[in-house]
Amino acid sequence: MHKFLKLEKHNYKYFLFSLFTFISLVIQIIRFVHYDSVPIGYESYFHQRMAASILTGNRSYNPFHLLISGFSLIFGTLNVAKILPLIMGYITLWLLIKFFEKTGMDLIERFIVLLILTTSPVFIYLSSTLNVYLFGLMMVLAGALFYLEDRTIFKNICYLIILLSSFYLGLLISIICLFEYLRDKNKSQFFYFLFVLIFSIASFQIVPYTDAGNNLISSFIGDLGAVLGFNIYALILSIFGLLGLWKHKRMHFQAYGITLILFIISVFFDKRINIFLLLPFSFFAAKGLIHFKNREWNMLLIKDLTMLILLVGFTISTISSIKEVANTGPNNEVYESLTVLKDYANKNEKVFSTYDKSEWIRSIGGAEVVNDFNEPNYELTKQILLPRNLNNLLNLLKENKITYIWIDDDIRERYFDNEEQGLIYFMKNSDNFYNIFQNEYAELWEFSGDSE
Repeated sequence: MHKFLKLEKHNYKYFLFSLFTFISLVIQIIRFVHYDSVPIGYESYFHQRMAASILTGNRSYNPFHLLISGFSLIFGTLNVAKILPLIMGYITLWLLIKFFEKTGMDLIERFIVLLILTTSPVFIYLSSTLNVYLFGLMMVLAGALFYLEDRTIFKNICYLIILLSSFYLGLLISIICLFEYLRDKNKSQFFYFLFVLIFSIASFQIVPYTDAGNNLISSFIGDLGAVLGFNIYALILSIFGLLGLWKHKRMHFQAYGITLILFIISVFFDKRINIFLLLPFSFFAAKGLIHFKNREWNMLLIKDLTMLILLVGFTISTISSIKEVANTGPNNEVYESLTVLKDYANKNEKVFSTYDKSEWIRSIGGAEVVNDFNEPNYELTKQILLPRNLNNLLNLLKENKITYIWIDDDIRERYFDNEEQGLIYFMKNSDNFYNIFQNEYAELWEFSGDSE
């Protein structure tokens, strides 16, 4: 046992970085072999488009987009979506190690927290796609290190960079301000003012669960397909970790309260909040695992079997997360359908799809959308996908000047139970619609308001 601990003390950092590298390489290899290295997710295309506009002369004060545009000059626009998340993942992991070292966390506990975090579906997804959330987490950790070193100016610069990158991440900054206010012995009104101001602004960025087909449980657990979910074994262990720490609740009531608020927002409003829950859940899960390991067992065999089950469970869950992220759209078939759209659609013609597909349609399909990623219209989405009747559908399409309709397998799964329902049924049974392209994963239709 002593040899293991000694080895871990000297090499746990290398092990964590090696594990992170292995996971990232496996995902990139799968994307290269099966999907021609097409960038993962829809946010990647949004940020690439914003960065490209900077390179063409448009002015921007968004630090994240400026960073992407700088890397694009070095590595190229397509490659930056694969390289930059990897670099940010390494930096984030290094900052986490430094942060835990500064706080004096026990070595074994530190290693387990970082191991759970590195294999979390949330972190695997964030470090595989071009997104502002990992950038925000990285800057928060840098700010936290400056906070521990009493370097207030540098800490505030980090927080300002986050706010300029995304108002949504202002929610995280507001929580940090509240935490600092609660811990401040003098109860400086400055932190309280910042909390109220920033939280008020950031709250408008929280997206409620209004999409049809969302399942609150499946969107929270990575093993059930949620790319921004958590390992189910880590969730179970975090409950035991919380119960074990509850006797010291007065010491950590601020952290518990903030975690509870974030959890409620995540479950009922916006699953992106899971990103902010990554660190506390990993910490509680590590505490739970240590509790299991150190408790008195009547039979050593039961202890060994329990630890073995947890180890196998974590391994299987990590493999499942890697597969889920690697197979996240767009795949080749989806990409092909969007290139067909590019051949058909003119710049003044609009395409209807769900808001989360808008950046694929713009970046790959080169067309305009009626349902924007930044300003999603949930009501219009439901009215068109699940119309009351054909006349109602035709009027909606004419009013919004929609020429094309693009649907993939994800939209089908979320909104339709069968082919005899809603928009799909009307498109197949009305002369107002013409099927331009269709494969196993996506279909493109043209709408003509002149047909009877």
